[in-house]
Amino acid sequence: MRPPHRFPGAGRAGLVAAITIAGHGGRAVVHERCGDVGMRFHGDFQGLESWAGEGDVLDELQSIGIEPTFEHTPIREMTIFDPAGSAHQYRSPHPIFYLIRRGPYPGTLDASLKDQALACGAEIRFRDRLDALPAGGIAAHGPCHPDAIAVGYVFDTDMADGVVAAAQHLAAASGIGWAIDPDRVPVHPAAEVVEEALVSGEEYGLLVALPAGEGTGLAEPFQARFGLPLTRVQHHVAHVAACMAENGLSGTELGVAWDGSGYGPDGTARSREFLLPEYAAARLVEHSRTVQLHGRKR
Repeated sequence: MRPPHRFPGAGRAGLVAAITIAGHGGRAVVHERCGDVGMRFHGDFQGLESWAGEGDVLDELQSIGIEPTFEHTPIREMTIFDPAGSAHQYRSPHPIFYLIRRGPYPGTLDASLKDQALACGAEIRFRDRLDALPAGGIAAHGPCHPDAIAVGYVFDTDMADGVVAAAQHLAAASGIGWAIDPDRVPVHPAAEVVEEALVSGEEYGLLVALPAGEGTGLAEPFQARFGLPLTRVQHHVAHVAACMAENGLSGTELGVAWDGSGYGPDGTARSREFLLPEYAAARLVEHSRTVQLHGRKR
């Protein structure tokens, strides 16, 4: 039996080489010092460039036996910032690059190459470092030291509206580039295209502070004019609700408001109230004595 072809490193080069050898009937053994593929990455985005050649990079991969079973989003438009912070727009009818993810997770380039290598009959030995190739082979262990450092930020957000504008400001201020995967942007069914969710459709909440008593009778006219509900939140209830939100509390909690005088749900000014909050309201369970104010108000 012929000795196997050995590849130190289960990165892109090592796995592609193993797929090629195993796909042509040879024996391929990949030695990886880590416990899985892609351990240097944590779901990081990368661009699989397609502008360097005349054809599409996915077609090129398929021509050598690599199937694009990984997640890949075609990018046909991008904004590049020069050192002075000026933005330059680039567009192409064909994909400039494909946005892919790296790491040991399903859907990444690394996981896809691992699955294809195993399906071809290649052997991958994890936690098995190979430092020398006395019989020859392909050294695919990656860089020995960094030539550059690229910083990326991957995050989830429930405020997808206007994310393009926010990302542009962030990129210009920080001197970084950015890429958005439109397939991962939450889109309301009423939106006709994903671009509407990326650049418009912001939702706002209007918070107004009014002197006590002046908000009475505004709810119905406000809703009739704007088609939006107007919710009255009492002074101490707002304090308690803010504390609950800051500490991640959502159940029934006893809130103690202990500050300057504020109007209670019954229109009486008190400095200390014990409240059981509900949505935009609260049930008063105890309070300090009432205080005398100037004028006709208690």
